Amino acid sequence: KGAVAKVTISGQLYGTYSLKKDQEIEIVAGETVTNVLRIRNGKADMIAANCPDLLCVHQKAILRQRETIVCLPNKVVVEIIEGEEPEVDAVT
Repeated sequence: KGAVAKVTISGQLYGTYSLKKDQEIEIVAGETVTNVLRIRNGKADMIAANCPDLLCVHQKAILRQRETIVCLPNKVVVEIIEGEEPEVDAVT
C-alpha cells in the first residue's frame, strides 16, 4: 500500500496523498488557500500557511506512521498512515 498523508480540516477528511509521488497540495477552506503541503522524497512538509504563528510551517517534515503536523488556527491536521514504524525514543 505505502505511506499516505491524510489531511483533515475540522475533523473532516480533506484528502489522502501518497508519499511516493512528489506533489504540492493547496489546502482550501471556503475559497481561500489556507495551507500548502509539499510531498517530496517520501516526506510530507507544510511549506506555507496563512495563520499568524506559522508553527505548522516550522514543524519538521514527517514520514513515520502516526506523525502529525497540526495547524490549530486553520484546524488542519496532516497525519501519516501506513508509514514506517516510529523510532523508539526511550527505553525503560
